[in-house]
Amino acid sequence: MEFSLHDDNGNGYKKIERYDDKTTNELAGHYKESLRLIGEDPEREGLEKTPLRVAKAMQFLTQGYEMDPVAILNSA
Repeated sequence: MEFSLHDDNGNGYKKIERYDDKTTNELAGHYKESLRLIGEDPEREGLEKTPLRVAKAMQFLTQGYEMDPVAILNSA
């Protein structure tokens, strides 16, 4: 996933969603297995895309670990 501190005009924060396919697919596989372990059928309608959604969500929620807080604050 990639985030920029400035938009094309150099103003503020701009979110650009790009997920690493390898990481996303590996995480999705683990979440699919987690669904199986709790007795769910990850292939059933309504759950088919859940492992991928959760994999992307986790990458989004943890993306701040790779960001420079000083640069973010200075861009405000």
